[in-house]
Amino acid sequence: MAHNVSLTQALQGLLNDVAQHHFHEARQINPDSMFYQTVQYAIKKELLTAATIEDPQGKAMAGVDLRAAQLTSGGKKFLATHSA
Repeated sequence: MAHNVSLTQALQGLLNDVAQHHFHEARQINPDSMFYQTVQYAIKKELLTAATIEDPQGKAMAGVDLRAAQLTSGGKKFLATHSA
């Protein structure tokens, strides 16, 4: 069952997964999804480098590729600040 999470929680999960290299393939996802929006936010705020996200304009699905993604110093700082 799906449940809502805050952007901070979504970023924690995304950045942890990137740090642990959990992305082994590119994905096609709904651009309205929280995952897409979180990746987009992380790129915009320079928390990730080498992440590829497709512009979804006019498309039902958009590509997200995090195989080569790495945390920036800002991403590492975010995780250190928000880890339990």
